[in-house]
Amino acid sequence: MKILGICLSAGKGGLELYAHQAITALHNAGHDCHFALSPDSFLGQQTWSMPLVELQPAIRQLPLLTARKLAAYLDSHQIDIIHMHWNKDLPLVTMAKSLSQRKPKLVYTRHMEITRSKKDLYHRMMYRQVDLMLVNANFVLDQALRYLPLRPEQVSLLYLGVKTSMRATAEECNRLLPQFSNHDNRFVIGMMGRIEHYKGQHILLEALTILLKQDLHPAVVIAGAVMDQAYFDKLNQQIQEQGLSEDIKYIGITQELGKHMSCCDVVVLTTYRETFGLVLVEAMRVGTAVIGTNAGGVPEIIKHNETGMLFEPGNTQQLADCLSELYHDHSKRDKLARAGKTDADARFDEKQHYEKLEQVLATL
Repeated sequence: MKILGICLSAGKGGLELYAHQAITALHNAGHDCHFALSPDSFLGQQTWSMPLVELQPAIRQLPLLTARKLAAYLDSHQIDIIHMHWNKDLPLVTMAKSLSQRKPKLVYTRHMEITRSKKDLYHRMMYRQVDLMLVNANFVLDQALRYLPLRPEQVSLLYLGVKTSMRATAEECNRLLPQFSNHDNRFVIGMMGRIEHYKGQHILLEALTILLKQDLHPAVVIAGAVMDQAYFDKLNQQIQEQGLSEDIKYIGITQELGKHMSCCDVVVLTTYRETFGLVLVEAMRVGTAVIGTNAGGVPEIIKHNETGMLFEPGNTQQLADCLSELYHDHSKRDKLARAGKTDADARFDEKQHYEKLEQVLATL
């Protein structure tokens, strides 16, 4: 197959990383792959082993000149399939397909939930060019059928996958978390993700104040890129005011995320409504217990009290109760970790995911 991946987003989150990893996996599987990106973006700084085309539409809603350039590329390179990821690329990609003589199949991997109806004439014209939408959670599949002008056979569920990582040794944990290395019995909570209000780091801080009143003193490791500096500053102020500066450590962006997770007793996700919750799967695959919000795609990952624990979004008391239970009950914590790993290994393996993606594209 000749496949063109496209993502003109300037961001540097899971969507952009997946776009890079997916086309790389297809390239490594032997397909003739190309990628379209925006110059000077995060994706533009990545290492590529395939031809690139740089695109920068001046007007996103009517990108005629850029669409002509892309259409010419599709025809000259005889592209069979376009694989797009970012919703803002849809006007460009659908226009390019309509202008193309080759008319390649268009596969749209939807990473975010759909919150409003898009069945007006403008969107009907665009979605007429979409051959298949892939979604990463059942609730997004339901939204796609409710809000988009797509037929059931045009939407398919494909869960994301992650690599498994080796657990860190005790010596590695001492290196990775030196601030907690002298506390062999310390209960360590991990929270990994972008630092912004939507991700809910403040919810964990509020739950910690409840635990402190119970005379429980866990350690907390926070990792991730700071997306909202004002929010990050406010978190630091709260940490100082509550006297938690020795108990909570921010480690920034880490290249050893899996090993950091394996050094934790539990990894929490406090996002109000996460589409999927990849960080939970990563933690489960390294054998660490998880707690996530009972919303979005997270309940499709965690079976409450079987492979992890769930709490209602924003409910700090429930989160504190979950943490307190795992703090005291080592047996339950280990049981959840083992069951979570078994389940995640079976359902969310990265190699298995890309094999399924390749099969889906081949059917087109």
